[in-house]
Amino acid sequence: MLPLRKRYPKRGQKKHLRRRINPWQNGLFCFKNNRMLYSHSIAGCVQRTPKKNGSDNGIKTADLDGVLSTLENFKETFEKESLYRPFTITEETADLVNINDIASRINKNFTHLVVLGTGGSTLTGQALVALRPAYYEQKVEIIFHDNVDPVTTQSLLNYIPLETTCVLVISKSGTTLETLSQFALFYDTLHRKLGDRATQNFLVITDPKDNPLRRIAASLDLKTLDHDPEVGGRFSIFSNVGLIPAAVAGLDVRAIRKGAHMVLADFLSNRESAPAVGAALNLCLIEKGVNTTVFMPYADRLNGLAQWVRQIWAESLGKKGKGSNPVTAMGTIDQHSQLQLYLDGPKDKLISLITLNQSGGKPVNTAVFKEKSVLYMNGKTMADIMTAEQEATLHSLENQGCLVRHFALDTLDEATLGALAMHFMLETVATAHLLKLNAFDQPAVEEGKTLARKALESVKA
Repeated sequence: MLPLRKRYPKRGQKKHLRRRINPWQNGLFCFKNNRMLYSHSIAGCVQRTPKKNGSDNGIKTADLDGVLSTLENFKETFEKESLYRPFTITEETADLVNINDIASRINKNFTHLVVLGTGGSTLTGQALVALRPAYYEQKVEIIFHDNVDPVTTQSLLNYIPLETTCVLVISKSGTTLETLSQFALFYDTLHRKLGDRATQNFLVITDPKDNPLRRIAASLDLKTLDHDPEVGGRFSIFSNVGLIPAAVAGLDVRAIRKGAHMVLADFLSNRESAPAVGAALNLCLIEKGVNTTVFMPYADRLNGLAQWVRQIWAESLGKKGKGSNPVTAMGTIDQHSQLQLYLDGPKDKLISLITLNQSGGKPVNTAVFKEKSVLYMNGKTMADIMTAEQEATLHSLENQGCLVRHFALDTLDEATLGALAMHFMLETVATAHLLKLNAFDQPAVEEGKTLARKALESVKA
């Protein structure tokens, strides 16, 4: 097989990548059959005529262009470093057969799936499963239990039907305190109820190397899958860690990877791809003192993605006194809690607004109230209202001189979600490279893990 950069010619050599637009104004890219996955505009972040407040902390296009040039060498490392396996795994399809088979068996034999883990072990699956609407008829109810809160844990054990619950235990290292304690409690509870049959209700994903979780699973004869050793936990969204829950939810995991791979191909072949422009933008703003980045989608189904992006951004960039603080917000909800700060507070934030071409819904009948002041809503759908809200927020942020970039989605499906996930993964690791950081470690949190273990050892059982 040819090296990655050889397989992806420069943009303009592929018909389905031929459309090219000024990336500062509209970083739009389209793929074959005019299928737009997303557009990315940073027009609200480049230097422009000062707004009403008389300030302009935007960046110069020349500075962006210079940073983009330095990223070309970074792309070559995809050839050489196994660290980039989380990205190139999207080329593969053979393992999807097994993932879909496991999901089918869970759907056939169980009514509930409880995913035990923390960090990327659960946030990745949550980001994908959230694509399903909040209130839909599920064949299997999927529950991500990612904390050790005693009240929530006991409540969950009381809630689930033990005989028809599948428990998926995920920990790459196999040493995660929270996950091992959850596992012990759930296994003991199910074993007391089901006896040796409880082993059929458990599935484990962990590193193939020897570790406590793998040894325990082997001693109990539990089905165990390998966590790809070259894929870090927070970047495991396109591996079995993220895709098994997604497949159980009925999502097309092949389309998730396909959408992601399209973005990877564009990144490797196109100097001005959206992830590259995003990384260059972040570096320039961080160097200017912009220390907060806000992810604000206008779709409930993207809330899981925002939570996961917050994790990969924080853990990958928060090192050596560098990085920026990731904040999540939800439109329209946080228009009524955070937007005042963004509009009228310090202009030290990059706001990433993600909007969706909304459609559908039953018209609102405000005529029934017999109140003239609400008649302007009459006959409008929730989609009309959401569209008006997201457009108004975008324009008000721009008018107040805020640093805002805009992701626009025509549709929200598996391919789009995969594309967005890949965008933020690439943008994160490229920004880390520009900051001269290792995006794949998290050395500072190890001390906390050690101290927690020592504290537990001192507690009398």
